[in-house]
Amino acid sequence: MAQRQKKAEHLGAAYFCRHNDGTRNDPRYLLATVARQLFDCNTQYKGIIGGEGGLKGLLGNSKLGIKELFTKLLEEPLSECSPCNQRRLVVIDALDETEYESREDFLYLITHCFRLLPKWLVFFITSRPEKTVQFRLKKYNPCVKICAGSSDQDNFYQQHEQDIQIFLKKKIDFSRLSVTVEDISKKCNGLFLYAHYIVEELRLSVNVGKELNQLSDLFPRDIDSFFLQNFKRVHDQVGESNFKKLFGCAIIAPAPLPVSIVSYILKREKSNYDERQVIDAVSQFVVQRTSHQTLTFLHNLIPAWLTDKNKALRKLFIDKKIAGEYLSKIFVEILSSIMNESRPTCLSTDADLENYVSCIAVRFLCQNGDVDSLKAVFDCLTSYDFIEKRMQNGRIEIYHLLDDFRLAASCFSLEEVWKQEILQEILFALESNALVLLECPHLLNSCIRNASNAVRETLSIPRMSTPWLKWLVNAFPDVCIADINCFSISPDRRTVVGARHHFLFFFDVPTAQMVSGGFDLREDVYVGIEYLEFSPDGKFIFFGRLDKWFSVERHCVEDFPQFSENPGIYKWGVFASKGQCIFVKRDYFREAAGRICVHRTCLFNLLALWALKEIEQSREDEMTVSCCLEVLYSEPGV
Repeated sequence: MAQRQKKAEHLGAAYFCRHNDGTRNDPRYLLATVARQLFDCNTQYKGIIGGEGGLKGLLGNSKLGIKELFTKLLEEPLSECSPCNQRRLVVIDALDETEYESREDFLYLITHCFRLLPKWLVFFITSRPEKTVQFRLKKYNPCVKICAGSSDQDNFYQQHEQDIQIFLKKKIDFSRLSVTVEDISKKCNGLFLYAHYIVEELRLSVNVGKELNQLSDLFPRDIDSFFLQNFKRVHDQVGESNFKKLFGCAIIAPAPLPVSIVSYILKREKSNYDERQVIDAVSQFVVQRTSHQTLTFLHNLIPAWLTDKNKALRKLFIDKKIAGEYLSKIFVEILSSIMNESRPTCLSTDADLENYVSCIAVRFLCQNGDVDSLKAVFDCLTSYDFIEKRMQNGRIEIYHLLDDFRLAASCFSLEEVWKQEILQEILFALESNALVLLECPHLLNSCIRNASNAVRETLSIPRMSTPWLKWLVNAFPDVCIADINCFSISPDRRTVVGARHHFLFFFDVPTAQMVSGGFDLREDVYVGIEYLEFSPDGKFIFFGRLDKWFSVERHCVEDFPQFSENPGIYKWGVFASKGQCIFVKRDYFREAAGRICVHRTCLFNLLALWALKEIEQSREDEMTVSCCLEVLYSEPGV
């Protein structure tokens, strides 16, 4: 649906929840994803937010809760935008994949917040019928309710079963089989996941020329029996110890693990099993074959089955607590090897696994909370090299690092308050310079060099002979910027207007990219534009004339009737502090082709500027200035 709507230019945003990806089950990331994707279809909204810079600033503000972030990021800015001519669809898929801790926030957004957004935004949300989701949405009545249903809901279920049959017909050539599509769809019992596995198994059987006499030869009566049968097979192929450790780590990991964790675990446990054979054995359930192979489950049903005592046998059951303790030990070991740069040959790690642990381990170990875990966390976050490497992993990694510092600082007890203070001081130094480090991570040394002696000694900040700044310019963000001869910034500091000869151009402040232009004003300025000034409300631009102003919203020159008898050209114009009047300077040199200022008008302009500054500093609403012309002429040296 998202792809089709995007092709038709009707898609507003799409967010796909995943149980084992921290960015895919976090309501803050949901709001940020929707906001960022709406930039592409609504430039007015993008300007109000301030582009990606404004978005990152709001997302990185830990003082904003979900409700406040929704208000600042979506509700208020979108209410200021003009209504869109067509509806935009926002797809939120697999709500059941969210963590139980964050699901309440997701449900709060759906039931209380999304209805506050403009009517041109339409939300389509999918979920398996889990009890927590059904209970919270039971009294909520959206415009259209689509239910996949189960066998006790005949109308819905029949339609769903037809969908599965269509899927099977497209994937399988039934002319070569002795079973019908109806036979297979009954086995699925409404689950597309089982249909997927059936398709894969039938393809394999046909390719190897296997004769299929009974459907039960390959597929037991339901998905639970299928899991039991195939997990037994994997258990026998890799051994019980490897089975529980591999699947346990994949279940408990906060994000998909690099497939190289298999090699690490086999070496750590001194296992005789071949790495390739183990990966092939578990690949039916956990290995995602992408450019960077990861251990991730095809569906949340799989880890839910393995951690259910009532479904998995004792030898197949995965205890989350035991799995968490084991993965914590692995993270501590890898962090220690990274910190000490002592990597024994038998436990060598590749770059993907090291980067994964560097970025993920702190949050995971803080949640675990044992003594060894917290010691490893403190050692990492007080290592200059570790902080520097973290910031080199990506432009926005500084925000994830700040979150780690906040979380870690809250984990230490009163007996270790000194550790908390050191982490908070480092956090303050990084947070105060977050925008600098976002673009220039190599300035880390400069950003924390003014910290206390305790912090500097703990971090072991490397000494540098002199501060240095690396400056590389390959090209301007937009080539038009190079030729701009004057400019002005909007009152909200989000847009810059620039002039080149008699053309106007508008640029986005955070990205320096042109958003609109060039607007030809040659009929209104005669020669060229030499000065620009936004009106206090940001709706109009003064470009040298009082009788004609450029409209920001309509992108055209509009007449100001109150100045219709004043068609002169002015060299500049400055608004008073309250924006109720504008001080202008007549362009006598343009009009008189460079004549000497015989009537001392330059002096009058100087007095006008002085009066403007006095008014800005005065508490009075009005000020009168008078002078004697003869005195001004007679005073020498004035």
